[in-house]
Amino acid sequence: MYKYLNDVVEIMLYPFHQYDREVVEFFNTITYLGGRRTANFIRGPMNLGDGRHSHLNQENDKKMNLGGPSKSLIQTFQAGYTPESGIIKPLSLGHIELLKNSEAKPLIETPNLLVIPCALANDGTALKPAIEFDSRLKENVGLKFEVDLDYIKKNPKPSPEHLKENIIAEAIVSSLTSLDNFCSLPVAVDCATQSEQLVRP
Repeated sequence: MYKYLNDVVEIMLYPFHQYDREVVEFFNTITYLGGRRTANFIRGPMNLGDGRHSHLNQENDKKMNLGGPSKSLIQTFQAGYTPESGIIKPLSLGHIELLKNSEAKPLIETPNLLVIPCALANDGTALKPAIEFDSRLKENVGLKFEVDLDYIKKNPKPSPEHLKENIIAEAIVSSLTSLDNFCSLPVAVDCATQSEQLVRP
């Protein structure tokens, strides 16, 4: 928070000041959890309507709330993600490499086999059921399947039952943790619909 406030003040004094990476990640988190409207409310209109080079004119009122990095800057530092269910291979392989370099005691260790005990835990995160256009992926996300123009033409008015069975309402993240608590990483995600939530024990 202190870095955030410092960067906002620095931008007013020196328009070409670079935002700290943690400040951009903090704003990314706000945008992810609260949505674009929440981020816009916190940041304020800033240079809206003043033109592309308005930062060169210090006499203009900046019309800001708390201020913050722009949408284009946030997108350049945004972490990768996928709306699809399944095992995330880079994280799974990264977990294995971290365990190899740790002090964890393997159950079995041979020239061809290394077995390190881990615990698998699932944690569900409720999502706001919605179909939204992702500007990075250039596709609509929020359903269990990809939405294209043919689907929209065939389903101009989808029934509530159809939406209940296909709109994602929860992300179930599976994390692997070594028994000595040295390393823990999310390695898989399963997107569940509202109907799947009801039948889950």
